[in-house]
Amino acid sequence: LRYQQDVEALKQKKDAQAGLGLEFGNPPSVNERIIRTELKKHCLAFIRNEHAGLLNTTHTAGGSIYPPFFDIADAKADGEWVRFFEHAFEWDQIQYVFYPYFWARPGGWAERFRARNMDPVLEEFLKAGYARVVVPVRVGFEAAVSYFMETGHVWNDEGEPPINHPLYKPIVEEIRERTGGDLGEVPVGDPWETRMPTAAVLVRKGETLPEWERVSPQEWK
Repeated sequence: LRYQQDVEALKQKKDAQAGLGLEFGNPPSVNERIIRTELKKHCLAFIRNEHAGLLNTTHTAGGSIYPPFFDIADAKADGEWVRFFEHAFEWDQIQYVFYPYFWARPGGWAERFRARNMDPVLEEFLKAGYARVVVPVRVGFEAAVSYFMETGHVWNDEGEPPINHPLYKPIVEEIRERTGGDLGEVPVGDPWETRMPTAAVLVRKGETLPEWERVSPQEWK
């Protein structure tokens, strides 16, 4: 009975997704962010020589009245590490190449080989047995990153930089990078027009939109 219930639940979920058009998966832009996030996670493991998830802020147990509280001093110490690695590298400029499934453990070859996705880039990611990734160091952070690689200490062992320090990165710049804002690019050549499709595109002659006409109390044309 439980098996039949699970099958029916999966069928209903699949039907609901089909009704919403979810059978096509995520948009390529969303898949790209997923891929970059996963690669970033593993790059940080290599750089820090420590897997993600081990940088945890201490919390109290909490109770029936009060929620658990995080340790402020511990959170600040962890924040220094998080901020350093987020700012020291240009993660939006990450470059990568995927290598075939047979570079992975043989036990997973069949699963990787059969991986399918509507997005060819995500499919290549799912099939990959290995990846080559290049992450550029942000200009100005070269010495700080070298210091970390040699000593294992962030911010040159001097604590987070003040607002007037060369290594200080304003949050405005960080938001601008994430949203694709003006970063001082220089235009080259003359501008050109680009036509983008909309839901109101007319595939017919004329310049007017179609209108509904009532031909009977129950029928519209």
